[in-house]
Amino acid sequence: MTYHTMQLSEPDPSHAGFIRRYYATVDVAMSGTTWTWRQVDTNGSNVGKPSQSHATEDDALKDALNRLNGDEWL
Repeated sequence: MTYHTMQLSEPDPSHAGFIRRYYATVDVAMSGTTWTWRQVDTNGSNVGKPSQSHATEDDALKDALNRLNGDEWL
């Protein structure tokens, strides 16, 4: 189990020219010979089901960034 923090951003509809930033915690884990990821809430509890299997940890991280519409890993 390895936690990673992702930054997400979107334009603030209430304040033109400003950006809202959000942060998500993702748990990346190896199961057998494959890697999966799952979002984690502020209490450390898993949110949703694990992702599909990935060949490497980097592939799992790229998939999480893409599926959650993240900007970057912190």
